Amino acid sequence: MTKISEKKILDQLKELKDSYETQSFFDPDAKLLDSIFFEDKEYFKLALCASDDAMKYAPEQFKGDKDIAELAASRNYLNLEHVSNELKADKEFMEKIISREGFALRFLPKELLLDQEYLSRFRDHEVAWLLEEDGPEELKQNREFVLKYIGFLGHAYRFLPDEIKNDREIALKACRSNGNAMEHVPDLFKNDKDFVLNVVKADGQAIEFAAKELLSDKEIATAAMGRFGGSIKYLDKKLRSDKDIILAGVLSCSNVNDVWHCMADELRSDKEFMKKLLFVDIHTFDHLDKDLRKDPELKLIYKVLSM
Repeated sequence: MTKISEKKILDQLKELKDSYETQSFFDPDAKLLDSIFFEDKEYFKLALCASDDAMKYAPEQFKGDKDIAELAASRNYLNLEHVSNELKADKEFMEKIISREGFALRFLPKELLLDQEYLSRFRDHEVAWLLEEDGPEELKQNREFVLKYIGFLGHAYRFLPDEIKNDREIALKACRSNGNAMEHVPDLFKNDKDFVLNVVKADGQAIEFAAKELLSDKEIATAAMGRFGGSIKYLDKKLRSDKDIILAGVLSCSNVNDVWHCMADELRSDKEFMKKLLFVDIHTFDHLDKDLRKDPELKLIYKVLSM
């Protein structure tokens, strides 16, 4: 068979790309491409470089070709769906692909997904994605595996089986990684002061899911506010006049507007306290009692800090 010239190849691909909004022109049944693209390896690689969609229509002999499969995966790791099972079971081949794109892990065959030694070759935060909803149940039921990786993907806690969710060490590690995981822990942990305190010290937003009885606990409140000023929205309203808690929220530099909005009005007229806050956050001046805004000392401090 006489090969068509490179110029003709490039002209044909360009014409097709300019003429079609989708990439379906690589479908051999459409007969829009010369058949040589599906018969000659080098020609098919050119087609693949022109469009990721080409791998979907690759003939069987190309789906098992390492060079083509590697090129396809480098273009888009989702092309691994169309690579032969034999190649996806090839440890060295897949290690090369996954080292460039961690999400390619999901295309490993089950025997490799359950091979702890093999998985240890890859970056922890990428292996952690196997705990997602569509990850292997065998891994999510493996305490050792979950404990090792849940800290890299705390939100995946909600996809774990109940037996693993009830493990305090795993629950704590997940919640410290992502405070939203607290929503899914057993009530036993939400009512446990030591557990909640340990979590909010890492992620103050987790206070939203703590038991109501703990929302009036000053130690927990101060720790949560120190990480996330927006925690004040969930605390017992009696704590909104507590100077230590308000100071912690301002010092957190996180969602401080919530602190200004929720703090007790009587604090806004407390000159010494508001002066302390002013040195921490210049925006304090905007939230002073109207009489304090006229105070010469506070006006001078504000002016100096604004320079």
